[in-house]
Amino acid sequence: MRLVPLELWLAPAAGPLLPRLRQALAQACPAGGEPLRWAITAADPQRGLRLEAVLIQPDGAAAEPSGQRTLTPADRP
Repeated sequence: MRLVPLELWLAPAAGPLLPRLRQALAQACPAGGEPLRWAITAADPQRGLRLEAVLIQPDGAAAEPSGQRTLTPADRP
């Protein structure tokens, strides 16, 4: 196993926030992986919430979390 950092933006939407956060983290985990720790680190009216997490990646899983875009320093406001 290894730890994989993840950063993603969760777009603004109506409704309960916690289920949306959990769903976004679950989708970002590679097969068999799971989030170890996560935090909301920024809020922007247009972009939404920035989540930063550490994922536990099982051996043999893809290096990049599936279905999510890791932000580069150039993408950050």
